Amino acid sequence: MPESANPQPMLTQTHARGLADLPPLVNDSLLALIALCDADPRPEKIDVGVGVFRDAAGNTPILKVIKEAEQRLVDTQKTKAYLGSAGDKRFAELLRPILLGNHASDDRITGLQTPGGCGALRLGFELIATANADARVLVGTPT
Repeated sequence: MPESANPQPMLTQTHARGLADLPPLVNDSLLALIALCDADPRPEKIDVGVGVFRDAAGNTPILKVIKEAEQRLVDTQKTKAYLGSAGDKRFAELLRPILLGNHASDDRITGLQTPGGCGALRLGFELIATANADARVLVGTPT
């Protein structure tokens, strides 16, 4: 794990009697940065807090390609059944050669689909660290 990472694993057992007995959550520093940016009145500011496209008016428009993809799902999806914790396994399999190139056949590498990014990655990394403290996780730049 990087030196800046929290050495305490998130996956811990708690003996709380109720929700009020649980320890308070640590504030999310990214959400604090977003709030600071929102409060900054300077028009030339650049919000790099969340990787979401914003137009000049600060709106987050839905791109035409996204609307087309959503319509394709509406037209072809046969079910809304729960996919399980690994998500759409076929989706992950099809991404392997695109993302990994010559390394796509490496059985040491696995993939899964998650509904969100940061939280899913954090939990995944904590699970890996819990299972094998010597494991390495390689991420791209920017993440």
